[in-house]
Amino acid sequence: SAGQKRSLSYPATPSCASTKVVPPKSGPKKEGAKGKKKSSSVLYVVVGALTVAAVLAVVWFNKNPSVEGPSEETVAVPAPVIAPPEAAGDAETSAKTQQVVGQKLPTVAVLYMDNLSGDKTEDYFAAGMTEDIIHELAGIKKIKVLSRYDVLPFKGQTLSVSDMGKQLKADYLLEGAVRKDKKQLRLTAHLHRVADQTLLWSLRYDRPASDVFAVQSEIADSVAGALAVTLAPEEKSAIAKTPTNNIDAYDHYLRGRHALARRSEEDNEQAEKSFRRAITLDKDFTAAQTDLARTLLQRPDWGWDDDPKLLTEAEQLLRQASADSMSLDHINARGLLLSFRNDQQGAIRMRRRAVQMAPEDPDGHYYLGVILAESAQLDEAVKELRRAIELKPDHVHAYRWLGAISHWSGKPVDADKNYRKALEYEPDAISVLLYYGRARIERGNFAGADSLLNRAIALRPKSFNLKGVAGQSAMFQGRLEEAVKLLDEAANKAPDWKQYLWLGQAQQMAGKKTASEKSLREALKLIGGVLAQYPDDPTLLYAKVYLRCLLGEIKDPDAEYKRLASNTKKTANPTIRYYYMAAIDAHCGSEDRAIENLERVVKMNVLAPAAIAADPSFAKIKNSPGFLKLAGKAPSS
Repeated sequence: SAGQKRSLSYPATPSCASTKVVPPKSGPKKEGAKGKKKSSSVLYVVVGALTVAAVLAVVWFNKNPSVEGPSEETVAVPAPVIAPPEAAGDAETSAKTQQVVGQKLPTVAVLYMDNLSGDKTEDYFAAGMTEDIIHELAGIKKIKVLSRYDVLPFKGQTLSVSDMGKQLKADYLLEGAVRKDKKQLRLTAHLHRVADQTLLWSLRYDRPASDVFAVQSEIADSVAGALAVTLAPEEKSAIAKTPTNNIDAYDHYLRGRHALARRSEEDNEQAEKSFRRAITLDKDFTAAQTDLARTLLQRPDWGWDDDPKLLTEAEQLLRQASADSMSLDHINARGLLLSFRNDQQGAIRMRRRAVQMAPEDPDGHYYLGVILAESAQLDEAVKELRRAIELKPDHVHAYRWLGAISHWSGKPVDADKNYRKALEYEPDAISVLLYYGRARIERGNFAGADSLLNRAIALRPKSFNLKGVAGQSAMFQGRLEEAVKLLDEAANKAPDWKQYLWLGQAQQMAGKKTASEKSLREALKLIGGVLAQYPDDPTLLYAKVYLRCLLGEIKDPDAEYKRLASNTKKTANPTIRYYYMAAIDAHCGSEDRAIENLERVVKMNVLAPAAIAADPSFAKIKNSPGFLKLAGKAPSS
């Protein structure tokens, strides 16, 4: 069956398990407050340096949003005084630091911070801060900062400074912990030198939450100072810049980023609320405007809502956020908008621009790979997706798209490998469970599809996309009451022509003729609206003819075939035309031609005979000898 119009998505928010660096027994003692819970030294470091970069980076580049902190009172502690190695009587340490800087760019690994709140729901704040700090420090030219993709595999591991540094090939490790409530921010950071496992400094901040950006700037300065790096004026300016003057707007922004990255209808709704609240509190918050545009675009991207007003508002928001126009998020949002405006070449140019801006960013290659796949340039798409995985070995969604491309290309073994790899890295990735479940239906593995889809529905019980595909699987297996219930829920949740097509088919199989016709007419109405935006999309064009056949509006499809013959636009799935032509002919055309087109589909090894045999699209010819032979039901001769 046809897939959704767009399937582009953003990298999932990683799990927030902390990475622990274990100092050597003979090493320096950890700093701590009386009665304070012990914290991982490396993680605390990350907090510090990360915080500076975090705030700025959070706004401009943050990939995983945050959270609201705990309400427990924090102990008032003066702003820390940073003692350089010389002041601590460690002249040797200072000399070694200078030597390293003189020889090469010092490499810093910022490890994922601990969440000190004691509430797991607050983990994403620590994760978002970590990633923002990485982005901030990456703006300092004389420091090499490992990407979040480099450090992500070490989250949750307990290793010594030496082992962690060797595995990451880092000269310095920054770790830390953070906790924030509405009024207070507590942040602890530690910077380690790997060569001799020396703890260069420990910082602790107990400040008003409104000082979060200032604290981040101070930590970034402290990291540069410890590495004897003098910041250029423009670097100082970038570090000092604040994304918003409203700390509450910032909180809502971080929560929105976290929700947006989870890619479900429910999370999308929450992201919209958070971003709108952030913009209400600060009308000039350009990063929030960019991400609200991304939130609105995610709906048609995932087939949740095709309302043209979403594109109009997203375009307005991107114009308003012109000050953010050089951020990768902004450029990627513009690329997605262009693809919805049916300007695929413009979208590809925008994606290439993002890759040129940040050639080592795996997401840039991922998004370029997706738009190339949607444009049926599969070989180049695979190349870009593989490059994304080279840069980020656990890139779940690059594996998901490789799985989809393998499936469309008639390589089910490769598809399985890629989907399973994606689930190995993120077992609860909703989009992977959906894609893989749909592929299993088309391969005739209905039990396997149900297993994946039921797992996903348990995680996202309100997702109409999941219920729709699960309903299709139930229909293929003859569980018609269940199918009608699931598909009715899906169709009523959002206006999607595919859900109404499947619902109409299930109702027809269940003997509900009046209800079936009503559903099919709604599908025809909705597909007309989508065609207004994408008038040359072959999936939509052929699906519309099929719907008209089901409703008895077309008796002989030959005239329609002649009209559509001039449409030469390619689809990522090359079976689309043959599949729909077979379905059309099965209802109102030539049975022999239907069998001929089905043979082409089977030969392409995309749809399995078992799926074709179960598909109600071919109900009218299900007893013909040619169909029985093709579907594997004919007696062996």
